[in-house]
Amino acid sequence: MRLSVGILFALLLSVMDCMGETWLRQSVCWPGTAVERPSAMEDHEEKLSLRQAAIFLLEECRTILPGIQALFGFQLIAIFNDGFDTKLSSSEQDLHLAAISLVAVAVVLIMAPAAYHRQTGPMKVNARFITVASRAALLAMIALMLGLTLDFYVVAQVVLGERKWSLLLAALLCGLIVTVWFMLPRTRALRRYASAGDHLHEPAKDQRGASTHHRD
Repeated sequence: MRLSVGILFALLLSVMDCMGETWLRQSVCWPGTAVERPSAMEDHEEKLSLRQAAIFLLEECRTILPGIQALFGFQLIAIFNDGFDTKLSSSEQDLHLAAISLVAVAVVLIMAPAAYHRQTGPMKVNARFITVASRAALLAMIALMLGLTLDFYVVAQVVLGERKWSLLLAALLCGLIVTVWFMLPRTRALRRYASAGDHLHEPAKDQRGASTHHRD
């Protein structure tokens, strides 16, 4: 048992270490720190129309939905297994119910953009739809993260039988999800905004320099 815990613990730590190294390499744009200049390929961006943005958004939701539905199905099946009452304590059964509830909330949120679009403007796309749908998708990912963490803790508790190891592994999984789903994308966004700000300030500096040279 300790060998399996050690292997799983090392695997999660190695993945988080790789993610952390990538995150640090991105040079987080805290005030007063240097920002790593993106390459020409990374700096290239193409502005999407509302129609294209809506298509991308709905495709992303459609990509996430099957995984959530599969997880929800396995969670429901587990309740009807013979060992559910014997292997899980009352508190662990409550945690499993909470995890199922969170995954159900994730399903509702990830399907909300389609329902919203069908009823508010099926023949048009506006910026409000993009905003509402994006927020619903992010909230669905938060609910899914919490549901995965709770169920992972329950499974680890059944397999290992030690609460401290179960809590530690669940915390590592939650940290990995937060890093990959939220911290890395937001770090990239911060770098992009900082780079855009530098490009805006450079012409102003050149103009000041030119005016000073002209006066001289």
